[in-house]
Parts: sequence; structure tokens; C-alpha cells
Amino acid sequence: MTRLKIQTARQCHNKLKVIQLAILASITIGLSGCLSERFRHERYICDSGISGISEVIINETKIGDDLKIMKNNREYFATIQKSNKNEIYAENKESKFQINRSNGLIKLLHGKDYLVINCNKTIFTM
Repeated sequence: MTRLKIQTARQCHNKLKVIQLAILASITIGLSGCLSERFRHERYICDSGISGISEVIINETKIGDDLKIMKNNREYFATIQKSNKNEIYAENKESKFQINRSNGLIKLLHGKDYLVINCNKTIFTM
């Protein structure tokens, strides 16, 4: 009888360990999903100068997504043509943009005019 109680106690202990591991694994998997970025907001604040561009805002960085350009207190949009971790290429009917994501330098081709704009980059993620 004592031997049966010991075996039953071991089985219960082993089942408890399996349940604890399953719960721990579930929590770990659940929390790992929370660690990834759900929202990213890249903002380039520029000295408007000749270009008139004061700000470029990028929320999505996939090809075909739009970025917002604030120029002379008006909103303009450009469509992303190419994107990687270092640069984004975007264009609209009037201009082409090359944005260096590491140093905030924006190269702008507007008609025949070529401008280089130095911007400060901020990133907000959630």
C-alpha cells in the first residue's frame, strides 16, 4: 500500500511539472509576440530652407506605401519605390526622394533642381 502511494505521488508530481512547463512555455510564447514592433513612426525634421520641406513622416516602409512630406505648411505624399534598412526611395509627380535612414540626409530631385537636405531623425515605436 505504501509503495502504491509513493508511485501515485510521483505520478502527480510529474504531471504537475508537465503542467508547469506548459504554462511557462505558453507565457513565454505570448510575451515574445509583445516584444516586436507593432507601430513605427520615423520622423525627419528638416531646416526647410530653399526646399520648403520641414518634415518627412514615415509610418510604413513597404514598397507602395506612402510617406508624408510637410512642405510650406502643406501636406504632400510620395510613394515608396524601394526600401531597405539603410535607405528609402520615394517619388511623386513632382519629385524624387532618397532618404538615408541612418544619418537623416535627404536627397531631392525636383524637376531639374537637385537639393541635399540635412534632417534630424526621431523614431517612435510601440
